[in-house]
Amino acid sequence: LRGGEEVVLMLSKWDGSADYRIHAFSQGKLLVKNRGGVEVLTEDPVQQGDTHLSRPRFEARSEAIPADALTMREFAQMVEDARAGRSIERPRQ
Repeated sequence: LRGGEEVVLMLSKWDGSADYRIHAFSQGKLLVKNRGGVEVLTEDPVQQGDTHLSRPRFEARSEAIPADALTMREFAQMVEDARAGRSIERPRQ
């Protein structure tokens, strides 16, 4: 996690502990971005270990918001469906 980020985290219990961790490492972290006045969620372009493997820093990467970024509403529906055991493909809005 980096200072100034707005994120949505999916957490899971740490094995054998009452502590939580980010689920599936960086896969459980989504950045909140603004696309035309609408908050959307995108994958973080900086993956775990990037800074330790001499990969380009976040500031050097494109901050373009992907066309398939999820809106908060789409994300909430996806979570609701998963909790209810539904696997429904929905057309993008």
